[in-house]
Amino acid sequence: MLGPSWPHKLHDMVRTLVVLLGAALLSCTTVPSASGTNSASIAPTPAATNAATTAGPTVVPPNIANTGLADFVRDTGRSELRICLYVDPATGADRAHLLVLLSSSVDGLRARGYSVITAPPEECPQPTLFLRTNTVHPKMSGQGPVGTTPRVITPDPFLLHIAVTTSSQITRIFGGLSTRRGAEEISCAGDNCAEITSAIYSDVVDFNDPARREQLVAAGLGLLGPGN
Repeated sequence: MLGPSWPHKLHDMVRTLVVLLGAALLSCTTVPSASGTNSASIAPTPAATNAATTAGPTVVPPNIANTGLADFVRDTGRSELRICLYVDPATGADRAHLLVLLSSSVDGLRARGYSVITAPPEECPQPTLFLRTNTVHPKMSGQGPVGTTPRVITPDPFLLHIAVTTSSQITRIFGGLSTRRGAEEISCAGDNCAEITSAIYSDVVDFNDPARREQLVAAGLGLLGPGN
C-alpha cells in the first residue's frame, strides 16, 4: 500500500534534522549559574546570530535526498527521476531558452551531489493541471473551481512538472497562499491516496533568476524545509 507522499515524508526528515542541529548547538553552550561561579559560557557571536536570523530554507542534504527520492521513484513504478518544463504561451517567453536555463540549474544541483537527478529536463507534453483546466488550488476554493487531481495507476513519466506562467495566472491560482505547488496525479489504495506527481509554478521574472530558479527545482522535489 502506498504510504504518505514524498513531500510529506521529506518534510518530516527536515524537521528531524533541524531538531538534531538545534540540540547539537545547544550542547556546545554552557549556561552560567545564578552565582556565576565556576561556570563557562560561550556566547553566540554577532555573525552567528545574523546567520541564523537570515538563513534561507533548510535544504535536505544530498545523501538523504538521493536515497529518499530514489525510493520514491521506485515505489511509484518509475525507472528514473525526470523533470519537465511547460512554458505558458501567454508569457511570450522563448521555450527553448528557458529549457536551457532549467538544465543549468539541474546540472548545478547534480554537481553539488544530488546525483539522483540523472535525466536532463524536457518539455512537458501538456499544460499543468491548474492551467489546463483553468482551476485554482484547493485552498482557494472560494475563488473558483478547484482543480481535481487525477487518480492514476501508472504515473506520468515526469515526477516534477515546472510551469512558467504569468504573474496574473499565479495570482488567480494561488492568491495570497505561500505555496506554489500542486498535485498533478495521485495514486490510491482504497481510501489511502498519495501525491505521486507534482507541479510547481513560477513567473518569468523569478525563473530567470538563477538562485530562485534552483530553489524552485529544490522546492518542487520536496528538498526545502522550514523557511520555504
